Amino acid sequence: MSKLHFLELVAELDERKNVIVRIMTALEEIIGELEGYEKEIKAYQIPESYQTIILYQVKTLEYGIVAHKTALVWFKKLFSEM
Repeated sequence: MSKLHFLELVAELDERKNVIVRIMTALEEIIGELEGYEKEIKAYQIPESYQTIILYQVKTLEYGIVAHKTALVWFKKLFSEM
């Protein structure tokens, strides 16, 4: 968020756009990684005794995916408004 907060200090519009593109690229990479972890976890046979533990770990992962996807949508909108 600090990159966004200080974006007004970047004088050139093209350079500001480049910053946003780099942020979006990083978000896309993170989303890909998190979704990869999600696929791996779903492929495992989790013993019944660990179901409660894994439930909240998976929910944390799901939250991370949703949060990053939401951020990506937001930055795409910002980029389109520039």
